Amino acid sequence: MVAMFSRTEKAKEVRVTLVRVFAAYRRGDLVQAQPAFRVPQTFAEALRLAADDAALVALA
Repeated sequence: MVAMFSRTEKAKEVRVTLVRVFAAYRRGDLVQAQPAFRVPQTFAEALRLAADDAALVALA
């Protein structure tokens, strides 16, 4: 928000980028990013993930 009121060259770049991204969002042009990791959807998946992680730690 500070960049919106600043008069520096970097602030101008930030304002332009924010306007472009917001306009793309409004048009529906933005593509949803893929998450960096997968969240378990069931308790069984969570237990399997925990067991796999524990095995990796034990090997290290």
